[in-house]
Amino acid sequence: MAKVFLNHLPSLKIYFIPFSEIQMKIKSEAEERYRILLYRRSMLRIAEKIAEKENCLALITGESLGQVSSQTLINLNIIERSILMPVLRPLIEKDKEEIIKMAKRIKAFKISQKPQEDCCSLFVPKKATAKGDLKRVEELEKKIKSVSLEKRLTKKVKAVIFPLNRV
Repeated sequence: MAKVFLNHLPSLKIYFIPFSEIQMKIKSEAEERYRILLYRRSMLRIAEKIAEKENCLALITGESLGQVSSQTLINLNIIERSILMPVLRPLIEKDKEEIIKMAKRIKAFKISQKPQEDCCSLFVPKKATAKGDLKRVEELEKKIKSVSLEKRLTKKVKAVIFPLNRV
């Protein structure tokens, strides 16, 4: 995947986060329908910490409104309330076909179709809510102590820089 981005950037820094520990805790202690919201809020909080260290002023995501249950306006609001940094969503109004067309144009589509045995696919619940409740999500976060887990995992983050090697 780095090669795809390096066609458009001079270099790329990728952060690797041992996120499965948080996911296992959420899976074992939180209601199934809220897991995705809890995962996404944790991911944003960790991303915000990294972004602050990198002197970034915003986060950018590839969300498209309504594509999945976590991308309803209600749930995007619940997810975004977990951080203070602005979240930019350049694809928010695009539908699936427009995003596929764009991915093909930048030569990222084929790689996005490859099956991934990543921690996200292993922890996806069968039924996720499309209409979350912020108070319930915050109660679950306190129960699983996600903020303290995230602080510990943030110390284990590894960054890898991929330079562009063109002649």
